[in-house]
Amino acid sequence: MAKESTMNDFFRNNNQLNNIESLSNKSTDVKSSTSLPKGTVQSKVYGDYYDVSDTIDTAGASDPNDPDSAVYNRERIFEVVERNAERLLVKNDGTDTIYTVVTHIGGASFSKEVPIYTGESKIYYNVYEIRIRSPTLSNAYRVMEYELNPTSISPTDIDTLVQQMVTNVSMMEFWSDIDDIITLTTATANVALPDIVIANIPANTTIIKANGMIKMRALNNTSQAANAINGASVINVKKAATAWGASVALINIVDNAWYTEASTKEGGMLVEGDNNVIAEVDANGIYNLRFNGNVFVDGNNLELIDVMVGLKIYFIPT
Repeated sequence: MAKESTMNDFFRNNNQLNNIESLSNKSTDVKSSTSLPKGTVQSKVYGDYYDVSDTIDTAGASDPNDPDSAVYNRERIFEVVERNAERLLVKNDGTDTIYTVVTHIGGASFSKEVPIYTGESKIYYNVYEIRIRSPTLSNAYRVMEYELNPTSISPTDIDTLVQQMVTNVSMMEFWSDIDDIITLTTATANVALPDIVIANIPANTTIIKANGMIKMRALNNTSQAANAINGASVINVKKAATAWGASVALINIVDNAWYTEASTKEGGMLVEGDNNVIAEVDANGIYNLRFNGNVFVDGNNLELIDVMVGLKIYFIPT
């Protein structure tokens, strides 16, 4: 029974995949069934290609030691596309093991059976025909030259591929609006910083790390003496819906940080904290930040110019 991909007409009409040169630049007769040694098979992309999703027609409990046995489904690659498949992937989509035998030359001299377990795939080279058996009737499988044919990929496969692409930790940064001037004085006080909105952290992920950042375009010391942070200070963060008593330390500012000479404006900087604040920053939402009650400087005043605060969020799929 001949089986052809439903994408053939698309690729014929668009002529996008025909006659692509081999990576090895070696010539071959693409209609030939002559066996080529593994490792020398050319890499081509064809407009007519083999792509089949099917189920086992007849259950076969054991190896019949006969490739012509009726327990095998027959995938006649050469008969359908008039050439051997240079690279053929067989995927077991069913609930039981499938077994394959392969021939490279004109339907003769089949290989011994090779098992492909549930969910696994195997790649074969220079395939004239492949025959497939399973102990379970209607066990599903796919045979394809190109692994991401959109006519055969299922929604479940798409979800799996997306998860596989997000195997590593992902990171997103979120920044506040600019506050043009934040003034620090010799009086200990809570000094508000701009809010941050975290949005679009994907569903089905878990935040594993959250760090804070503050940056400014310039430091302006209006005092007649050198100026700096007086004593260790801290920037805290909390959810907008909670009280400051629930806040956590986001960035520690050390004593004498941001030293600036008398009556001088100096260039700003970026400061990144290393406190992991997922105890409070754990989801999309609005977050409030401030110098938390213990910030003051040596002289009046030290101005932070064009200030932004940020949160760096690391997350993984769950």
